Amino acid sequence: MSAQILEKLQRFHEEAAQVIEQVEALERLQEVKAQFLGKKSELTEILKTLGALTPDLRKEIGETANRIKGLIGAIEKEREKNLKQAKIAR
Repeated sequence: MSAQILEKLQRFHEEAAQVIEQVEALERLQEVKAQFLGKKSELTEILKTLGALTPDLRKEIGETANRIKGLIGAIEKEREKNLKQAKIAR
């Protein structure tokens, strides 16, 4: 089960990174951020299931999920910075 969840997290991370990198407008970036990091996101749903796991799995999956959440947040911030710079350059 843990391998499936970890694979799901990895796919989620890859998809989020790809979608964020393709965003061309700040307004759309906020929508994408909510899609991947919001209360109804797939990541939040995975985090909600941690309570049903054994302590070892909970730790492993929780750490991975939080790391991915941080990575997605960093990608989003970088994209936001790039979009703002491009807007200023126009």
